[in-house]
Amino acid sequence: MRPLVFLPILAALCLKPVPLAAHSDAGAFAGGHHDHHRRHHGGAGGHHDHHRRHHGGDTDATPSAATYQGVVRLDPRKVREVVIKVNAKVINLRRLQPGRPVTKGEVLMEFESAELETIQRTYIEMVANFDALQAFSVTGGEKLVEARISLQWRGLSEEGIRQIEDRRSPLKTVPVVSPVNGYLVDIAVVEGEIINAGVRSGLFSAAGTTLLRVAERDGLLIEAAVPSRAAARLAAGDPAEFWMDADRRRGFPGRVEQVLPIVNAANQTRLVRIRPDTAAAPAALPNGTVVRVSIGNGND
Repeated sequence: MRPLVFLPILAALCLKPVPLAAHSDAGAFAGGHHDHHRRHHGGAGGHHDHHRRHHGGDTDATPSAATYQGVVRLDPRKVREVVIKVNAKVINLRRLQPGRPVTKGEVLMEFESAELETIQRTYIEMVANFDALQAFSVTGGEKLVEARISLQWRGLSEEGIRQIEDRRSPLKTVPVVSPVNGYLVDIAVVEGEIINAGVRSGLFSAAGTTLLRVAERDGLLIEAAVPSRAAARLAAGDPAEFWMDADRRRGFPGRVEQVLPIVNAANQTRLVRIRPDTAAAPAALPNGTVVRVSIGNGND
């Protein structure tokens, strides 16, 4: 019988170790199951990180500052009325509109007044004959001063009085100038209007007629109704910002001037008054303009 020559070969094949499929991950050893789980769900804490990213987690938790609706108001302490106290006719009314910036001494309109012209002539005669007036009356100097005050009270400026003193002739048209640097609030007359100053019972007792009103440069306030809890954390001097457009493209700075202590029972808010920064505020903020404001940290 022929020997089985294939047995040694078969034995060698059976005893040779069979290579295992390599596993490059350490997870094939201790802890491998957990590591595989982390890889599947996004690493250690992956589920929580995904939750934070989806719901705005810790990195997005800081809220933007709250804003409130505000309204531009006039500070009555800083509004000047320009009043005429003689019968007159309005002429040369310049192109005026509410909110327009004006400068102190700027001519805004003119008027003609036969009454004021007569008073000017009387004053000119007193100046021309001052020496004789003093010789005639010990109160001559006081009468001249009184006449000068009367011209000012009726609308003639210091410059106008100097002109009639130098020229010795009355002004036919009298300029109306802005008393301060600021904003034009409103105009109460039109071109060609006849002004009746009213009945005068004494030297300086005529009520007069208001021609226009001018607010000083810092004569505007912004009033905002702020939830009482947020208002309780505010104080005078706190920074504020306001916007005139809904998309808040450009903000203007200001400061809290007053936080009123009274709480509105209907909506649980307190009134906060903000003074705009006059150097950075827009050129015109008409009374009644609606704005959006942010005050302090703005959080409720």
